[in-house]
Amino acid sequence: MAHSLAAPHPVHLDPLELDILNRRDAFGLPGREICDALIEIFFSRVAPILPVVNRHDFMRRYHDPANRPSILLLQAIFTVASRFLTDNLSSGNSANTPRAFYKKAKALYDAGYEQDNIAVIQAVILLGLYWDGLDDLVENGIFYWSRLGTALAQAEGLHQSETYVDLDPSESSLRKRIWWTLYTRDRSVAAAFGRPIHINTDDCTVGELTVTDFVEHDEYLQLEYPVDVTHARFFIEYVKLCQLMDLGLCLKLSSRSTHDSRNAEAAQCELGLNEWLVSCPAELHWRQARHSFLPAVLFSQFYTIVCQLQLLQEPCSSSESQRSAFNAASTVISILETLQSHGELRYAPSFT
Repeated sequence: MAHSLAAPHPVHLDPLELDILNRRDAFGLPGREICDALIEIFFSRVAPILPVVNRHDFMRRYHDPANRPSILLLQAIFTVASRFLTDNLSSGNSANTPRAFYKKAKALYDAGYEQDNIAVIQAVILLGLYWDGLDDLVENGIFYWSRLGTALAQAEGLHQSETYVDLDPSESSLRKRIWWTLYTRDRSVAAAFGRPIHINTDDCTVGELTVTDFVEHDEYLQLEYPVDVTHARFFIEYVKLCQLMDLGLCLKLSSRSTHDSRNAEAAQCELGLNEWLVSCPAELHWRQARHSFLPAVLFSQFYTIVCQLQLLQEPCSSSESQRSAFNAASTVISILETLQSHGELRYAPSFT
């Protein structure tokens, strides 16, 4: 049975707009048991890779009838989490599918319902994970939400360090994580589909992420929640890998790149990968004998970049480079097979 987690409607919408949203069931939510399950799925499976929501603040509002979380953000969370909902909870109900939640979230976004700009950006990032097949790439699809999220974040100044000066630690850290999440999405989507990158790092002055940026503070209760260090280090290393992708992406997508410049940049990227491998925390190294989900995701990205280096040097790559690419591709396959054998492949991000 559906229940309400929505806050009072904002005053800027007229009755006709609210009526349209109601007709589209934009405020409709599943029963409490399913809502709880979807939120747990989101924070355990999605949030480590897209750390754009403060869990403790969200959960406090989730349980507070007087201060509910953003309904737009909630529908976006349900959009990505419902993909992993077990059959015994979904019961084949079409109202609990990713597409159903996506349509509700999109209706709320299109109506300009949410007035909290950060909540809008958070929702847009999450909606960028919704993929309705090969045709869903541009119009209201992956590229649409990815580019939109970046534009909204830049309008809010998330890429500029001076906008963080007067923020409390919790808000500052959240905004940094949101920005670097947008950066990783920009690079991974560009690499997956051969599209131009959208974020120019020369325009960005926001600082690099540290583990302390994953510490959540409750300013109301004056509490500091312990950080999951593994999750924090995973995302920090993931950002570093995306930064290493920049050389290859810019070169691969440039029609003016020469053979010599490709080889020079590939060598520089290879050096960076070796340095990253040495500095990567031991608990994040993937080994088939001691498989763990986040290291598997991280190293699938690493070995994919190694394969891309081979493509950058074609058709004159050395036999050593070709062997390295072959071994990297074999390792990616091993990672995917291991994820599948552990029932975790469904949780892996679509584009890493």
